[in-house]
This record gives sequence, C-alpha cells and structure tokens, in this order.
Amino acid sequence: SGQQSWLQLCDVYLKTQIALADLDLTDRRVEYISPNDPAQSQLFNNSIKRHLISDAPIGTFLSGGLDSSIITAVAAQYKTDLQTLSLVFDEKELSEEKYQDLIVKKYNTKHTKYLINESLFLDNIDDYFKAMEQPTIDGLNTYFVSKAAKDNGLTTVLSGVGGDEIFYG
Repeated sequence: SGQQSWLQLCDVYLKTQIALADLDLTDRRVEYISPNDPAQSQLFNNSIKRHLISDAPIGTFLSGGLDSSIITAVAAQYKTDLQTLSLVFDEKELSEEKYQDLIVKKYNTKHTKYLINESLFLDNIDDYFKAMEQPTIDGLNTYFVSKAAKDNGLTTVLSGVGGDEIFYG
C-alpha cells in the first residue's frame, strides 16, 4: 500500500543518511555518500542523539516530509516521550497530515497538530513581519510551528530545515 511504501522509504533513508555537522566541509562541497554505509548512518544517529541532550523540554518539528520524518524516527529511538509538532491546513491539497500521522503512529510520539486557517493567519501576520529578520521562503511556516512549540512548552526543537539537500527532499 502507499502508506507502507512511505514507511519503507523513511526506513531506507533513516539507515543511509549523513549528518552535515559531523563532516569536514572545508571545501564547501557535499558529496552524497553511498547508501548502505553503516558509518554514515551512525554519524547521523549520533548527531541526533547529541542534539537531544537538553535540560529543557525538547521535541521535533514534523512536516511529514522525509527530512523531519527521519529526524523524528531517530529521535524516538533515544527519547521515549518525544513531542512532535505539525502544521495542518483546512485545505487538503496543502496538507501533509496523512504522512505526519503515519510517522506519529509508527514512533508513538506525543503529537500536536496546529491548524493554520485564515483567521489565525490574519491575526498573526503583523507579529510575523515584526519578528522576521530577513525575507525567507519558509519563514512563515517556521514562525507558526515555533509559535506552536512555545504554546506547548517546548523551548528546544529539532527541525529538518536544510534537510532537503541531504535527504533529497
């Protein structure tokens, strides 16, 4: 089924991805390393494990894409009460909710869905522009999911921002 294929794909990526923080990028070039390289998988796992060390509540942003799904999958191995946060929309064509739900179910996270609708958007747009340091494509999503984190008592959250370049998106 499509759901099973999605979970299998996440498992494959989980086992084969790299962590930029653990690589020497002095030449500013990232080369994709052969899949099935256990050393690279271990680097990624160790990076996530280290980022989970916190004296404050910690969670993950879960968009439903590969990058945040893989980060959540690894984090759930090390943190049994992992909190996850997602943005959801009334417009089904914009929603990745079904993929978020698959990951939440598989890894048994404490999940919060944050509904973005027209009213919430308009109520927050002025605050968003005040908080924005520079124009960004993903800034509005980051603003709302960060607001959701704060509203849920999270002060530290792992995200997949930048992960498209590693996880093929």
